[in-house]
Amino acid sequence: MGFKQAVRYTSVFLLTFAASAFAAPKLRLSTTAVGPVIVAPGGSISASAIDYTNAGDGSLNLSVKSSVPWLTPAVSGGKILLNGASGTLAQGSLRAL
Repeated sequence: MGFKQAVRYTSVFLLTFAASAFAAPKLRLSTTAVGPVIVAPGGSISASAIDYTNAGDGSLNLSVKSSVPWLTPAVSGGKILLNGASGTLAQGSLRAL
């Protein structure tokens, strides 16, 4: 093996390693907002879903949480599911992140 061939193999190895070292997931959502959701007194909140995909080349391990107790998010089959508990809501406008 000559010097040029050794340099070529080393370059290919380094480029392959560098590409895999910088692989990163990229979250793509079908929408960035849900709502407004109108709920009549004593009514229920219908579940909403947001589709998501990994638009990057790394591994995406998605988890979700709510900023309020009346909204319960979950991840299932390429969707983020949003379930609401209306029984404990105060009257008026409410927001969650």
